[in-house]
Amino acid sequence: MKNRKNSTQIRKIENKRELHEEDLNFDYNRDLTNELDIIEEDFDENIINKIALWKLNRYPRLTDELIRRLNRIRNDEEHKEEHKKILIDLLGCSGVQLPMASTFLRFRNPRLFQIIDQHVYRLLTGYELSLPLSNSQRNKDKICEIYFRYLEDMKRKCKELEIPFEKADRILYKADKRINKDVKLKNY
Repeated sequence: MKNRKNSTQIRKIENKRELHEEDLNFDYNRDLTNELDIIEEDFDENIINKIALWKLNRYPRLTDELIRRLNRIRNDEEHKEEHKKILIDLLGCSGVQLPMASTFLRFRNPRLFQIIDQHVYRLLTGYELSLPLSNSQRNKDKICEIYFRYLEDMKRKCKELEIPFEKADRILYKADKRINKDVKLKNY
């Protein structure tokens, strides 16, 4: 390979002495890594999905109880305090941030919940979506406020635009890709 201008910034490993003890202990997503490492059966769609989510560091770890609670909201027709508790518990799970949590909620009950992402949020508000990063209780409460306010804003916009709320996240996502095609998103 030819030397490139940036090659002075990148170092390649030359010998074993450059390895450190901590390099030998792979601690990334430990439980899922161990599970995937011992698979001997043929891959199926479930295993492929686990591998993809492992690579993206987005493999959600939800308890059976949280999944049961999530399933119980299927037929709800209005927001309840329990929905906020479910969202807070989802946000406390490894691999789950608001866009993923809202996706779980949306697929369980699209009449009440829609996916929040940067595209739809900016189309509704005119601002970039900015969420607190730390996983403190205060930040989870703030994220819940942002999400439920977003849903109310979306309901109003759906009436104004005469579009069904149940499909609003998809319709507005596509609209933003067209309307704001020249405005780059952060972290995309």
